[in-house]
Amino acid sequence: MTCVSAAQKRLGLSLLEVVLALAILGAAGAMLAQSMQVSTDAGLQARDLAVAELLAESKMSEVIAGAYPPNQNTDWMPIATVVDQGRWYFKIFSQPAVSEGMLTVQVMVTDDPQMQKERPLQFALTRWLIDPNLGLDTPPEDSSSSSASGSGTSSSSSSGTGG
Repeated sequence: MTCVSAAQKRLGLSLLEVVLALAILGAAGAMLAQSMQVSTDAGLQARDLAVAELLAESKMSEVIAGAYPPNQNTDWMPIATVVDQGRWYFKIFSQPAVSEGMLTVQVMVTDDPQMQKERPLQFALTRWLIDPNLGLDTPPEDSSSSSASGSGTSSSSSSGTGG
């Protein structure tokens, strides 16, 4: 009679090994799905924050250009965009700065002006501007306004000699 070892008898996997492998595979799949969901949400939030930043910079440029008075506060107003119509809102807040003659102008952009969402997206851009009440943006009136207002013509000619 020959003695057969335990390693030679075993031809397949036991039911316990198969169930354990499936449990490990399922847990790993669930963790991967959860991490994909978290990364997708973070990517969408980063995209929305970048859009809010661009919109805030655009509105600040409009304030600097004079489309909105920099020394007046506004309430939440919708931003007209091509893609997300009615999703974004902006607000302008200004106050005197620490330095005399300067204004601190802040443009805030949000997707929820009533703050009803659990995590509303907000972006604020702050810039110092010269106070328009000082009148530094208007040229001074000059008493001698008759400065070379005549028009004249001049001509020049050149002749070359070829040889």
